[in-house]
Order: sequence, then C-alpha cells, then structure tokens
Amino acid sequence: EERSLVAYIRLLTGRKWTILAGVAVGLLMAVVITLMQAPMYEAKGTIEILSRNENFLYTKELDPNATPTEANSDSYLATQIKLLQSQTLAGRVLDKIAPAGPCAPALLKWRSYLRGSDPVAPSRESLIEQWIRNLSVHTTGASRIVEVRYRNCDAATAAAFVNTLGEEFLN
Repeated sequence: EERSLVAYIRLLTGRKWTILAGVAVGLLMAVVITLMQAPMYEAKGTIEILSRNENFLYTKELDPNATPTEANSDSYLATQIKLLQSQTLAGRVLDKIAPAGPCAPALLKWRSYLRGSDPVAPSRESLIEQWIRNLSVHTTGASRIVEVRYRNCDAATAAAFVNTLGEEFLN
C-alpha cells in the first residue's frame, strides 16, 4: 500500500500545473458567478390580525346566540392576508417610499457605469408587480400573527417597505 501511495504522490506532483490550472479556472468562475448575482436582503415584520368585533352592528342584541364561526375567522384572516398582498396597498407603499432603483448585479452596474449609460426606470405598474413578487405573507402556525417578509437588493428599501406596508395596512 505504501508503494501505491508513493505512486499517487508522484502522479500528483507530475501534474501539478494541470491541477493548479483547474483550481484557478474554478476560482475565476466562482468570482464571475458571484459578481453576476445581485445581493438580496430580507426584511421581516409581524402583524397581529385581530378578529372582527363580535357585536358589530349590534348582532348580539338581535340574536344572542350568534357567534362568529371558526370558518368565518379563517376566511377573515385569509382576506386580510390577500389585502396585505394587494396591488393597491403596494401602490400606497410605493407612494410613501422612494425605491432605490432596479436591482442589478455588480458586474452589470460596473458595465453601465463604464459606458456612461443610465438604466431605464421601470414603470410604476411593473415596479408594483416586482414588489409583490418579492413579498411573502403567511401565518405562523394556528395563530393570528401574520409574518411579512420582503426581499430587495437594498437593505434600507426592504426595511422601509415592510414598515410602511404595516403602517398603511393599519390605516
């Protein structure tokens, strides 16, 4: 076995330039792939969705046995989640905060900087659609707590979006 180990070591030392070239190519590819990806930041917030007022429009006085059913509270929570993901609410958030601009990989930013060209600003509708795609809203377990997550290439924009979304939803 020692003889075969010595043979492997000789083989590797004889091909050291080939091995080093393979490592260098792999390292270069990793750097290029990393530069082609835009960094993404995720902001997270939680909102408690309270159930409706049980005595809404004096329902209890009209029918003392009237109680909200579990299905109604589940549908109410689902409705509130859909409202959090609506284009109208995202548009109100867009009106309140200034987006940082389109997300672009570092390599493309350098290329446009060297060319001296400014990227074309997206339309309001496409920006809203992009924001909704990057938005994730879901409940945590069997609670009334809703978790809101938003991903963006700018950390400040991600945090501002989640905070403003919560404020606008409550208003």
